[in-house]
Amino acid sequence: LEYSGELYSEEHKRKFMAFLYIPAVVRSLQYSTIFHVTSVFLILLLVGARIGKLWENRWMLFLAAGICTSYFDFLTYPIAVLGFLLVINIGLIETQGKHSYQMVWEVIGESALWGVGYVGM
Repeated sequence: LEYSGELYSEEHKRKFMAFLYIPAVVRSLQYSTIFHVTSVFLILLLVGARIGKLWENRWMLFLAAGICTSYFDFLTYPIAVLGFLLVINIGLIETQGKHSYQMVWEVIGESALWGVGYVGM
């Protein structure tokens, strides 16, 4: 895969919209909480990718995502928040040209921080 240089291409927007299946969210109180938490933190992650200081401190984003997931979720599908955040984060890390072993350590660390926030709440 080649990187086109544009962070928000039409293909990325279509893939994100597949996650936004509104009829399922509207009809399910349980999944709507996860949807909202995930959407907020995905937006923060994408905005933070453009702002250098936020991108360097994204560990706080994963910690806060774990805390908010623990607080708002009805124990239905909490790992979805982490999964969506990690997928987008891996894509953003790849655009920076980091090596795969660096990416693995970042993913493990961010997953651990999410877990600390989730369990610690």
